[in-house]
Order: sequence, then structure tokens, then C-alpha cells
Amino acid sequence: MKIKMLLFTATIGLGYLSLSSYSAGPSASAGHVAVSGCGSTGSCHGAKNTATAVAIVIKDGVTTITNNKYTPGKKYAITITGTNSSKTQFGYQFSATKGTSSVGTISNIPTGSKSATASGITVVEQSAPIASAFGLLITFDWTAPAAGNGPVTLSAAVNAVDGTGGTGNDVYNTTQVTLTESTTGIQTVVRESIAVLFPNPATNVLNIQLKTHAKANAAILNSFGQKVKELTLNQGITSTDVAELPAGLYYISIATDGENVSQTLSFIRQ
Repeated sequence: MKIKMLLFTATIGLGYLSLSSYSAGPSASAGHVAVSGCGSTGSCHGAKNTATAVAIVIKDGVTTITNNKYTPGKKYAITITGTNSSKTQFGYQFSATKGTSSVGTISNIPTGSKSATASGITVVEQSAPIASAFGLLITFDWTAPAAGNGPVTLSAAVNAVDGTGGTGNDVYNTTQVTLTESTTGIQTVVRESIAVLFPNPATNVLNIQLKTHAKANAAILNSFGQKVKELTLNQGITSTDVAELPAGLYYISIATDGENVSQTLSFIRQ
């Protein structure tokens, strides 16, 4: 089936999603969505389905933000991931909102993606179906709004399709992250990565190489923040079996032994 653009309505901040059936792109008119038959349930694409895993990864430098806080005016790297074991083509949409308005500024949009307006909200989405045997992986920048805006909501939808031109086999899912405004203006960030992960995505074995320390403790977390594995890292390369983990996005939190240095990295189990 062909990609159908995912349209965030003005109520996206409240968790509602409309899916437009217009292949030319999302209409700025919510009325057009109603005419297309999609409505707030996304009926033209079927119901949301967890067979498509969706995640939003937020990074400050090389450090993944896990405390769900933003510093006003700071630029963050946003990565949208989507996986589906039976599909190899994807569409997506992302927005950053407060109530019914866009907040912050999106920049460095990659080739194959574009900025658009949906019901008055600025979104980033695919320009054409994105083909990948390993799932969707899109990164761009988002600059947080000025001080005083308070909580903001980052929303993402990923639609996994089969490229046949219809919507009957679409498998889409959505996710949201609410960020609260940091009142201190200070966040501890590791500017140089203390470890590297490879291969990423990983299928059977994930290798973790410590770059600057002799020993560290690590925990692997799933996209819900649940700990699924613990391990000790030694100088050089430590390999760990990830074959039994379900496909999807994972975080690995690393804390150096005896030093107040920590870092969280992300990887995809495919």
C-alpha cells in the first residue's frame, strides 16, 4: 500500500490523532480529514496496532535525555524510530505542542522528509515512503521554546505499509513524551561519549566499548524504562547477548565505577 500522511489535529497535545488519506500531504483543514473518513480514530488506516513499535529519543549532545526535562532555548537532537517485523516501508509524523499550538523550532530536517502544517500545527513527516529492512530511523533538531512555556508534548506516529497502494494493511502506532521545563537551566551532560555501541541495530550480540574508563556498571532498559538486563563493563569491549529481547528500542545506562560520571545511550534490537 502507499504511504498515507499522518495528520496531527489541533488536539494532538491531548493525545488524539487523525490520519489523512490524501497522498499529496496533510491538509491544514480538519474538515477535510472528516470528509476523508479518517476522523479522530484514524479509521482509514485501521486501529492503532502495537505490532509497530514507535519511540522518541531525545539527545543533548551525546547524552540521551531520560529525566523528561528541557532547558529553554536549548537545541536537542530528536530521533524517531519505528519497527515492524513484517513491513519494510514506513511513513511518520512528529510535532511539538503546548495545547493547540506548536512550540519550539524544528531544523536540520533530513533528505526524504519535509516540514508541513496540519490544522495549524507544524509537523515533520516523510516526503515519500521510506524503505528500510531495519525499520524507520529519522533524526532532526528541535530547539526548545523560551522560558515560561512550561510542559510541552512531543508526539510521533509511525505507519508501517506494504507498498501495494491501499490502506487495508497499514499498521500504525503512536507515542508521546511530555517534557517539563527545567527551572535551574543546568543539566549535567557528558560532552564526550564514554562508550560506543555496535552493531546498532543489533540482532544477536551487542558490543559495548568503554572509551575513557577501566570499569563501569550498565543496565539495559526497554522503551518503557523497565530494566531488562544488568552487566559489568570492563576496559575494552564487552559483548552481551540480546537475541532474546523483543525487537524495538532500548536504552543502556552506564555509570563508571567509583566516579560520578554516567551516560545513557540507545540501540535498536532488530
